[in-house]
Amino acid sequence: FFVSSCCGTTMLYRCVFFMFACTIALCWCERSLVYIMDDNDRIVGSTFSEVPANIAEFPLTPIPLQTSFEFQHAAKQKFPPGSINVTVDAPWVKHVSTCSHASDSYLTHYFPETQFVWSNNICSLAGGFYTWLITSDYQVSFGKYVNNYEFGTKHANIAMMRPGYVAGELMVIPGSMDSKRIIGWNLLSGTYSEPISQTMNATDPNYYLEHTLMPAVDEIWSTTECYENMMYNDSEFFYPVLPSNEYVSWACDNNVFVKDYGSLVWDDTNKSVCDSWVDNGCDNKPK
Repeated sequence: FFVSSCCGTTMLYRCVFFMFACTIALCWCERSLVYIMDDNDRIVGSTFSEVPANIAEFPLTPIPLQTSFEFQHAAKQKFPPGSINVTVDAPWVKHVSTCSHASDSYLTHYFPETQFVWSNNICSLAGGFYTWLITSDYQVSFGKYVNNYEFGTKHANIAMMRPGYVAGELMVIPGSMDSKRIIGWNLLSGTYSEPISQTMNATDPNYYLEHTLMPAVDEIWSTTECYENMMYNDSEFFYPVLPSNEYVSWACDNNVFVKDYGSLVWDDTNKSVCDSWVDNGCDNKPK
């Protein structure tokens, strides 16, 4: 199983087997914990892999901390300190789709690439799809969904190592001359809500989610001024949107973890997706 290396994919095997290669490449590798996430975003295991030591020095994105008093008060009533939670405190690797809806790549996610929506107010969100999460500091955080890579916006990203009580997806449809604004929400999170529900009732994994988490979160949302425009839905909002060729090119040029640390690799060759990527990159996928 492949997890990206500090020396990049071109020096992967030298880095893993001969530690001096890292010093030649002017970086230091260390064995660090990396979680393994399945296709449903559930943490199913962990491994220790060679990762860049200097990633620990990367600054973390500041966490928006402006959740309203009313929201925090309601959240604390429903999830008092000590409530069951999940904490993701290390990078994780997940199968993703670059060129085919059949997953063809592995992507390692790091906390420094987290991209919060810079608001804790669900009512201020523009149209689109979002991840959301309530953490143990009683803040609600959002990330905007773009495609199945979910750079910096997965639930574990926006938790930013804080224990998470509940999480899900949002679909915000702006109002128009013909219709009112609607905010659809669900509790679909393979990292947080669903494993928590299964822990509480192993014989009926969705029972706790539907009968405890859903009414609790609904009451918390009722503290917001746009509650009348909100609607619960138990179906998935995020379709497996493939990244465009231009988006992959942008990631190869601008995302430091993809560009310099080989965090995005083909699953059959372990080679960086960026190594042969051009504007029609899927046509140049190594055979």
